[in-house]
Amino acid sequence: MLTRVAQDAQRALSAVEQADGLLGDETVKAAFDLLGELIGQDFDVDDDDVPRLHRGTRPGRIISTIDPEMQHGRKSSSQRFDGFKLSAAVTNSETPLIMAVHIAPGGEADGPRAKHLIDSQAAGQRPAQILGDTAYGNGPVRQELADRDVVVLGPVPEGEIVEGRVGKRDFTIDPAAGTVTCPQGHTTQISTSKKGARTARISRAACRSCPLKERCCPGRESRQIQIGEHEELIVAARDALADAETAKHLRHTRPRIERLLGLLTVC
Repeated sequence: MLTRVAQDAQRALSAVEQADGLLGDETVKAAFDLLGELIGQDFDVDDDDVPRLHRGTRPGRIISTIDPEMQHGRKSSSQRFDGFKLSAAVTNSETPLIMAVHIAPGGEADGPRAKHLIDSQAAGQRPAQILGDTAYGNGPVRQELADRDVVVLGPVPEGEIVEGRVGKRDFTIDPAAGTVTCPQGHTTQISTSKKGARTARISRAACRSCPLKERCCPGRESRQIQIGEHEELIVAARDALADAETAKHLRHTRPRIERLLGLLTVC
């Protein structure tokens, strides 16, 4: 049935293309383009020119002909919604003051919108620091805000953690000194390749006799740590959260914006 619907749509598109002057009408052209996108996103056309339903959901899929910018979104791995995402920059004062808002399609990530919240504020009113959740704590977002002289106080995404394994988080990385120290206290220098990639490798001798070897680098002679492009910002963020008062301030303050966003959504 869906294949027949798609074929009808293809015939309609073909008829409009062949009719003189129809595509010159803005309303017809907009409907023509929208129908073409809908068929293109939901169907695959094989060599026999028969449209067949696409398996899966393409990124940026249009879900409403009334509001084509609307997208699928997720609040969590189990909770989804259709529509848009609201972000807001709010002062941390006794009576919160909304300084900026930004609306984005539901399928977009939260973090990359932080720069829009900063850029939409007058230069003299921009904050020196913002508080946010893990979405604002990755390296690229921290870099975008650092370029605007704004520091992010927020959790650092840890990535996949394998139980019983020694992860990168267990190593002490000191970008200023150019060193990495393993959990057993062995320190090595960070080296930079010709392409700019930074790595630190613990010596084979140190790893060979290490009691943590099978948990750290099983099947390999030594452990190598990749130093990311934004490692300095990540290390500084972890150092900030290592301070008990700073971590407490983040835990107690961040929920305020969640409550305010809930009120804005209701309104």
